[in-house]
Amino acid sequence: MKISIKKHNILNLLSKVQNIVERKNHMPILTNVLLEAKEGFLFIYATNLEVSLIDKVSCKIEKEGKAVVSSKSLFDIIRELPDEDIVLLKNETNNWLKIKQNKSNFDIVGLDIKKYPMFPSYSIDNSLEFSKDNFLEMLEKTFHSISNDETRYHLNGVFFSNTENEESKDYIMVSTDGHRLSLAESFNNNKKQLNLDGIIVPKKGLAEIKKIFDLEKDIENFKISVEKSQIVVSLNYTILIIRLIDGKFPDYNKFIPKKLKQKATINKEVFLSALKRVSLLSNQKSKNITIEFSKNILKMKANNLELGKAEEEFSIKYSGDSITAGFNAKFLIEALNTIKEEEVLFYVKDKISPGLLTPLKDTKFKYVIMPMRI
Repeated sequence: MKISIKKHNILNLLSKVQNIVERKNHMPILTNVLLEAKEGFLFIYATNLEVSLIDKVSCKIEKEGKAVVSSKSLFDIIRELPDEDIVLLKNETNNWLKIKQNKSNFDIVGLDIKKYPMFPSYSIDNSLEFSKDNFLEMLEKTFHSISNDETRYHLNGVFFSNTENEESKDYIMVSTDGHRLSLAESFNNNKKQLNLDGIIVPKKGLAEIKKIFDLEKDIENFKISVEKSQIVVSLNYTILIIRLIDGKFPDYNKFIPKKLKQKATINKEVFLSALKRVSLLSNQKSKNITIEFSKNILKMKANNLELGKAEEEFSIKYSGDSITAGFNAKFLIEALNTIKEEEVLFYVKDKISPGLLTPLKDTKFKYVIMPMRI
């Protein structure tokens, strides 16, 4: 294999796979990427067996071929080179890859391509187009509530499904860690609807989708197809294949409070700023704070025997019964950070029932938070 390629082109390819190719892996071969030069393109393949990526970029090919090399070594070297064309040349005798630019030469160890794991097969024939911004907004509203508890594997991702209303073309995302639950809904403009019978997309795969979206800022739409055990996301030349979580997601509707009559209308920025300040003196592990709702006043307190105590109050719109409840300040801050509206609604019942936080006008986002002991 021998090619000439622009630095920014190959650097962009390698940037997309750095999180997929884990440095600490029980299979050392997976810290490598497979490069293939053919048909005027340099293809890159990377996988950790849960998330796989294929991408390509144009290059000048003198000799087609394949190479398997360390993703990190290749990325680190190319990142430090000047912004000029780079030559990649594989030594067919020992599989090493030469990186050459002007008078700079680097030779990195390569592996036998036969040792690289078989890449998952996939199809995008039945894919449907989605708005990148709509999908990303749903993802940002639910990502922070994903559980990191590996013993509850079925909660280590986002539940992605059609809505139960057959007449609409809405999709929902739901996540929960057992202490909070986030639900986001979005309308799809396609006449067709992806048939989602409730799939669970793992956190690692979702993080890679977010990263690709960040790198491809000019893209407005992308495509999704779902197969038996995987979801395929494609935009431009980039294809992400994500293995779905095999498990049953809990019935989230049971955890969303219904018919809550007592609600507070709160300025989001005032609420968010006060939470950040008061939580500085909360228990640094539990982040427990006390919130008191009384007529048109919200008061929050934190008490930490080792650090001190904090108290703030500000005006809200509230005419219900006086209620005092404990909540995790970090959870509330993360939820408020995803809300764009100026005001939010905080529904409360009593000190032992979950609270419900929503934007004032956007009913397609719901955030349920369990109370804590005061």
